[in-house]
Amino acid sequence: LYSIMTTTINRDLQIHVATAAILFTLVFSGCGEELSPGQWGIFRYFGEVNGQLVFDTSVSGQERIAAPLRLLPPFSDRDGNVYILHGDREHHDTTVYVGHRLGGFSGGCEGHKGRGIGVRGFVGRGEREVWYWSGDALVHVAGETGMCRMVLDRDPTTGVSLSFIAVVPHVTDRPWRRQVVTMVMGAADEAPYHALVDLDTERYLHLRRFEPASARGLEIIGTGYDPEDDVGIVVVTYSIGQEEFAEELAFDPDGEITRRVSIVLPRRPRQNEVRGFIQASQSGVRAAILSHNDVLVWNAEGGSIENHVEFDVEGLFSFAGELYLTGQQDEQPVVALVGADGNFGPAQKWKSAADAAAALAAEVKVLDERSDPSLFVLWQKVNTGISTSVFVSPHPLDQYTIGSTTWAIAGPNYATGGEGVTSVAFAPVGISVP
Repeated sequence: LYSIMTTTINRDLQIHVATAAILFTLVFSGCGEELSPGQWGIFRYFGEVNGQLVFDTSVSGQERIAAPLRLLPPFSDRDGNVYILHGDREHHDTTVYVGHRLGGFSGGCEGHKGRGIGVRGFVGRGEREVWYWSGDALVHVAGETGMCRMVLDRDPTTGVSLSFIAVVPHVTDRPWRRQVVTMVMGAADEAPYHALVDLDTERYLHLRRFEPASARGLEIIGTGYDPEDDVGIVVVTYSIGQEEFAEELAFDPDGEITRRVSIVLPRRPRQNEVRGFIQASQSGVRAAILSHNDVLVWNAEGGSIENHVEFDVEGLFSFAGELYLTGQQDEQPVVALVGADGNFGPAQKWKSAADAAAALAAEVKVLDERSDPSLFVLWQKVNTGISTSVFVSPHPLDQYTIGSTTWAIAGPNYATGGEGVTSVAFAPVGISVP
């Protein structure tokens, strides 16, 4: 089905893929074998990003990542295109790269608004497109062209600049409309509005001012989505007089608040303190990772539990209806089940994450699609490009195929002025939990 010719130059292996479209149709459309846990598929070189891995040997004498690259877990649309966001909460230079299903990558497009927080994360997908939230901007990315465009940057009637202060990370796709639940503010507004955004016509529907009207100092702590109940989650804090409130607002897919849940907080979190997104289990338990590895847990009836965890918590992982805390213990990736009562199970070694990391110790063959013809090249000294361990992230992991997600790796790098530049690639990888 495809022809290849190989040429060895010194120790670099280069393979000329003569009919790349057929190869990618076979490899990336799910026709290949299912990946076993920890097994990588084909690595695809998608570009160079600002930043270099920083390693720390002060704890055990063994090299571990102290500062990873500013990358979020890859995300895919329903057609098989893959999107990689470069950015973090502290920087405003948000760039998204698109790996096209039949081969090739876009050069990267940008979309961000505001001077506060940086990139928030991916919020939904369509057939050949995705949307992400960065700062105060809701951004559309086209899978075929790799172009970015801000959605509702200004009010269509008044022309006032709009800020998306909350976006539920779930796009409801109906035959007549794709829509997402948001909270927005205009430049002169004293209080926000919650609105359903029509992503096809790019206008908002069902605009409602936040209540109670006497609320002051409203702050968005974080957003999430509960797939079991099909509700969007927005956690807010506000004051009425001298009394402070913390609530989960539960939105139905049409943007109506169906439930307000009082949450007891050990302290008042800062605005946008939730890292990544709030995630939920099929039993109705919600979990959020705050800064400094604080973990907040509650359920749809209310309450709150702040548990002290026996390992360094860095992420959440939803799998088969269960929710897990993820992180590191003794420099190894671990998971702990979040129980229906909100308590955490014991930390268990995450074998598929450890196996995936171990597979990177050898030379890695990477498909470089940046020019025609595409070539396979060998990378040495490869490491995870996201977080300190493979699969560990406060952002939801994408289900790329049955039993696999996608992840990014960091390869060759060089210094140029201040920050440095690193080559990065992604691949599908098999995943499971203990």
